Amino acid sequence: MNHEENRHYRVQPHVGRIIFQLTLSFLLLALAVGGVTAFYWFFLLQPRLFLAAETNAKLMAQAQAVSLAEVLQPRGDPVSVREVEAAMNKILLANDPTTHQPLIVGLTLELDYEVVLAAAHTLDLQRGQMDYPDCFCVPVPLYAPLTDEFLGIARFHVSPRFFQTLEQDIRQTLMAEFVLILVLLAVVWRWVLRLGRRLHHEVLERQRAEQEAQEASQAKSQFLANMSHEIRTPISAIQGLLYLAQQSTVPPRLRDYFNKMEHSTHTLLTLINDILDFSKIESGHADLDQIPFDLQAVLDRTRSVLGFRAVEKGLILKFHQDEQTPEYLCGDPYRLGQILLNLAGNAIKFTEQGEVEVSIRALENSSEQIRLEFSVRDTGIGMTLEQQARLFQMFSQADASITRRFGGTGLGLVISQRLVEMMGGRIAVISTPNQGSTFRFTAAFGHAGPKEVETRQEPAHALEGMQRLRGARVLLVEDQPINQEVAAEILRQAGLQVQVADHGQEALAMIRANPEGFNAVLIDLQMPVLDGYETTQQLRADPRCADLPIIAMTANVLAGERERCLAAGMNDYLTKPIDVPALYRKLRYWIKYDPYKQLAIESGEKAGTETLPSTTAASLPDAAPGLDLAAGLQRLNGNETLYRQLLARFPKQYSHMLTAIETALDVGDEEQATHQAHALAGAAGNLAAVSLAQAMRCLEQAISHHPEVVSGRLSDAKTRLQEVLTGISQLNLNTEMTNVTGELNDNQAPERSLSDLESWVGQVTTLTELLAAHDLKAKSQFTEMMQRMTDPLIRQQLYSVGQQIDRLRFAGALQTLIEVMALLGITVANPNNDNVY
Repeated sequence: MNHEENRHYRVQPHVGRIIFQLTLSFLLLALAVGGVTAFYWFFLLQPRLFLAAETNAKLMAQAQAVSLAEVLQPRGDPVSVREVEAAMNKILLANDPTTHQPLIVGLTLELDYEVVLAAAHTLDLQRGQMDYPDCFCVPVPLYAPLTDEFLGIARFHVSPRFFQTLEQDIRQTLMAEFVLILVLLAVVWRWVLRLGRRLHHEVLERQRAEQEAQEASQAKSQFLANMSHEIRTPISAIQGLLYLAQQSTVPPRLRDYFNKMEHSTHTLLTLINDILDFSKIESGHADLDQIPFDLQAVLDRTRSVLGFRAVEKGLILKFHQDEQTPEYLCGDPYRLGQILLNLAGNAIKFTEQGEVEVSIRALENSSEQIRLEFSVRDTGIGMTLEQQARLFQMFSQADASITRRFGGTGLGLVISQRLVEMMGGRIAVISTPNQGSTFRFTAAFGHAGPKEVETRQEPAHALEGMQRLRGARVLLVEDQPINQEVAAEILRQAGLQVQVADHGQEALAMIRANPEGFNAVLIDLQMPVLDGYETTQQLRADPRCADLPIIAMTANVLAGERERCLAAGMNDYLTKPIDVPALYRKLRYWIKYDPYKQLAIESGEKAGTETLPSTTAASLPDAAPGLDLAAGLQRLNGNETLYRQLLARFPKQYSHMLTAIETALDVGDEEQATHQAHALAGAAGNLAAVSLAQAMRCLEQAISHHPEVVSGRLSDAKTRLQEVLTGISQLNLNTEMTNVTGELNDNQAPERSLSDLESWVGQVTTLTELLAAHDLKAKSQFTEMMQRMTDPLIRQQLYSVGQQIDRLRFAGALQTLIEVMALLGITVANPNNDNVY
């Protein structure tokens, strides 16, 4: 028995099983149609027909009862039997125009002789057939047409003939349709059966051809892989010997030979590596890992390998990610990097001037997978449609001259295409000659989180991965001095250049003066003069700042705060106290800083500020009353000198804060009290005064939402603040008060602040006059006055004044300004009543 006969006998059981399954399926379908038809008739259609016939019988009986009532109604003379019989006979003579059968086959009267003028029971008549089968018996009360008096009851026996005829016609139609459906099912079954047999044979033929081709391809690929490996081993030895030979003293001519041999072996190794990769893919030995990884790390590796090649050719190498691209993925980072290196390397190879851009955007982000689109765009030589058609063929390039001009194996794109397909995606190209090309490919990945990636990578330090951002410029917008110093030090430890703004107005001025001078903005939300929300909205209104990354920093962790930040135009959100790894992750994600690109804007400003002086005081203990000193040091990456200075400043800057909050509450200024509670919560959190920070957040919430518990929260906050002050007093904080921004020390701050106050009393007086006159110039006057005030505590006191001016509440702003000045010991007259406070 030959091979074809064996295959025929193997096919027969499959064909028989398919025929049986198809036949059984159509039989079940026919039974289902019959069952549905029967159910529809007996349980739906027939009851509806009967109900409709019964309703029609009642309507007909009611219509005929009118003529009987007219005969029986009371009048001067008694009602005669002859008149009633004539009316009854007339009703019984009414016929159906289609069947010519009587509509009413019987009629019975039962009258009330107290109303009807006739002898008792003389008119209780019966006419027609009372025992007609299946008729509808309809009792109808009779009422006198003129007086509505009850005359009696007439029982109509309505013929069921019309209903029976209609029922029979519909049943026959339904049966005819059912038979037609069965015939159609039989025809379809016959056609599907023949088609199934034909498709089955075609599939078997195709499978046999594919199996033979796959076996031949695998044999070829296996041979190629073995040969490539055998060739690669001696080539590696030759390359090593060449390196050793180049280290010795040899004549120039011989060194030239060595250099040319090294270049040749490098080219040969590149070719062999491509062949090995291609052979593994073809033979099915190439597998994809499924491990959690950091996408940014893959891009960093691509940038580090290709960056210098781009710089050597005078090209700009750019990377761009959209906001929806996840930071962490689960897949094969090595193979993804290999594809990007192939595509971006080709782009650099075929581009003489201009730029190469690698872009990533999210196409799908479901619970099962994440699908990304990667694109590599260049401004190189481009390709024609004919050249594009040959791109993904093995050992082929767009043009035969390309190998001679640029080198290469012609396998890079084929390998990339196969890897993309293994990742569940597709690759395509769009190109125009002499204008450039864009390669796009998609790939599917699993979900991963930072903990999985960090666990796998086990970073030695929080700064790991920040190397590419060294030199990037960050604007820190924060009104609290302690928070400024904490955040600035953390950023500088990562090699970032930091500039500080005390409020949003300052930040706007700095950014507008140099729109391209910053790579990112870290901004607090609640600040005097101009808060974070308004600052962000004004920046986004400027087209030059549309793409500037803005990251919010706040101690407010309530639900909805993140959404509010995003709605205002911010890119991301961080909570205080600052989580250093989280901050660095956000910066790596949002800052698009390229160390290989020559920046067009250079600034003479220093990257940092004065170095903090060292101290000879004893090391801090792990804890003190109200303070977790170990956590505080960890938050500052172990900078004990800075931590000591922050602790030393805290009593002078914040010990009065609860008194100020009480004063604000006494005058009904909940907004000012909330702002001050928020500020103290943030400062306490940065110092790792955990209990105080928690107490201040509770107080802040109580002021805003639960005024009935403010007294208790305030008392608890006082206890926690006193505990922190006691803990600080027990520490040996023998350190100078020079801060990281190079300002004067705290011992000089009060004199400077009072001097500033004395110098701008005239401006305060001008502001009171403008507020009293409800003059819109008050806003610019207040801004100018605040810019001259350098003391942060006084600016906090005046915060609510600016808020009220922004809302055009001039009377309230005037009253608040006078009260704040009184608290500071400054007498200001109210222009409206000439009272002096």
